[in-house]
Amino acid sequence: MPKLGKPCSMLIAKIWGLEHTPSSQTALMRILDTAQGKMTSRYNDNHFCIVTKASLTSTNSLSIEFDLVGEGPTIDRSQSVFDPSASVVTRSGGEVKLTDLDEDTATIESDDQHVWGTMTFREVPTDCDLYFRFGTEDYTNCLVVVTHPDAKLLPSFWDKSALEPGILRMDQGLDVKDSENILKDWKGHNSTGVKVGINFFNSLQSDQKELAEFQRFFDGTVQKVYTRDRKGGAVPDRLQLTRGIRIQNVKNWTEYSAHRWQVMEQMRQRGKGLPDSIENLKTAGLLPEEDKYHFEREANDEWLFNGTNDYAAKCITSGDFLVNLAGSNAGTLYGNGVYLAESCSKSDQYTKENESGERCLLLCRATLGFVNYIDEAGPDPDQLVQSCTSGPYHSVLGDREKLRGTFKEIIVYDDNQVYPEYVFWYKRVYEGGGSALTEENNGEERETERETES
Repeated sequence: MPKLGKPCSMLIAKIWGLEHTPSSQTALMRILDTAQGKMTSRYNDNHFCIVTKASLTSTNSLSIEFDLVGEGPTIDRSQSVFDPSASVVTRSGGEVKLTDLDEDTATIESDDQHVWGTMTFREVPTDCDLYFRFGTEDYTNCLVVVTHPDAKLLPSFWDKSALEPGILRMDQGLDVKDSENILKDWKGHNSTGVKVGINFFNSLQSDQKELAEFQRFFDGTVQKVYTRDRKGGAVPDRLQLTRGIRIQNVKNWTEYSAHRWQVMEQMRQRGKGLPDSIENLKTAGLLPEEDKYHFEREANDEWLFNGTNDYAAKCITSGDFLVNLAGSNAGTLYGNGVYLAESCSKSDQYTKENESGERCLLLCRATLGFVNYIDEAGPDPDQLVQSCTSGPYHSVLGDREKLRGTFKEIIVYDDNQVYPEYVFWYKRVYEGGGSALTEENNGEERETERETES
């Protein structure tokens, strides 16, 4: 029987229609704080210790910068509840004590309402998840997140109050560990034996204004080009949007955002000299200058398409991309990875029509970092994968537009570099009658063995 905790309690609240009550919303905001990497060791609602920064040194010492906040009575450090000297670092959620505070190196100050400073814990192992507890055992443990404080922040334009808990299959790509506090209170198996956890997500319908903005976006990336991946079908002149949704997926976003910070740091360390953008990218500059379309240019973020179908879109937007990074790379031109496109026409080739005559595309945020540019007819896929997984690059650009007159292929080999933010449904429009083209029209070789791009 799984342990019932706040996420599971919120599932029950959802079943009973109580997810928007003040208590449920307060619990949601605390869970989201944890998901964003905010570290709080809590005594009660009035007294709690906020970890403002955690860092590991080359000698395996853990430095904790903290601020103990008190509301109500004046803080008296002579009371054990406010004394930082009993603070510890543990693993397995507090079950195994690793090390005590090194009081000789601690720098601690206080006033009537705060205790703040820096604690150091020596000889901390780096092969397990670490938890910090302020003071006595009356405080809760919090997972130590050694990243930039903003690395996992949810977007400011998200409607966080609309997020709802939901069961997530562990075979859909997301890495849910006991150390991830958003999910640690409940993990089990469903009736088919598949491992499941809890995530928070929801989808918001695009209004007419947003649909019109993205219709212009789609129109600006159309390429009337035939490849064998169309299997003899006609090339549409236009993709007419019928509806769209924006995805708010907490676990997917925090994984993406944290990885993006890692890419930015790697780019700073490696310096200039490698390509950090794609020239004349068709999706660039087509959307309004609004917060919800903002990018981290330092990470070489871009909007890119991925073709899919209704069922796959549902799995992807409530779970994650499945990218098989193990085994042989035979059978895919640029190796196993997430294949993305700058042209909606390219991704349209891999879609499937639903019962309403609609097809759907994902529009994704993609962190491309340093780009490995390839214009060879037969590249070595293993070398390309290694250039990103163990080399200086973060993505591959296969320029088949230059080579064959068709499309550019953009590939990443870590699904945490991709956040599927929108799903758009559309119908193909043929203005010239829609006659099928033949393979001889441009002599294009079949580029992939895929029916979908990921």
